[in-house]
Amino acid sequence: PEEAVKMTRQAVARFEGDSDLAASLASLHEEAGQWADAEAIYWRLYDEAQSPADQARWAAQLAQLAMRNGKTEDLDEKLQERARGNRRSIGPILAQAELARVTQNEDKRRDLLLEAVRLQPKDVDLRLQIANLEEQSGNPDRVVAVLEEALAADTTGRIRAALAQAYLRQGQTVKGMRELQAMSGKLASDPRSIEANAAVLAGAGMYEEAIRFHRESLPD
Repeated sequence: PEEAVKMTRQAVARFEGDSDLAASLASLHEEAGQWADAEAIYWRLYDEAQSPADQARWAAQLAQLAMRNGKTEDLDEKLQERARGNRRSIGPILAQAELARVTQNEDKRRDLLLEAVRLQPKDVDLRLQIANLEEQSGNPDRVVAVLEEALAADTTGRIRAALAQAYLRQGQTVKGMRELQAMSGKLASDPRSIEANAAVLAGAGMYEEAIRFHRESLPD
């Protein structure tokens, strides 16, 4: 492990700014039990992150490390401090949400994701994360409510696709079919999405509808 650490450290020094290399070095430090070194690298990557998604990525690594060392409360305090210093960014909020996910505090994670949505109401990924969380928590009505609320701002079709599937899982086949039909033209270039939605119809016992949807949605 020491030799691997040495070689990777040299590579990191040579290719400065390569976050994946730095993450590899941090992982090697973890394997060697050099947790302080790993933590320092993850914090540097977090502070240098250019996007909220990257901040959440490194926060997840910090959370895993904190779980091993029994320092999740310390990490939570540090992430809250960073959030207070940048109240207009969702990055620190998503970082806290990652810690909540790792520690399986779903209520806190939900609250944090909702806070992020208030700052970025048109963020499709956030809405889908919340819907997925509600699905895992056994709240199908909340899944539909979250997705319906986001539908007006959806320009990608991903919210509509998720909403159609949520309707069908609940047995609201008319609403589900309506959303799938609204999507059919937009999905013509994405056979995998078409097949996935046809499979949802089949799973709801709507075999003829699934076949018809598949045939009508795919290009000739």
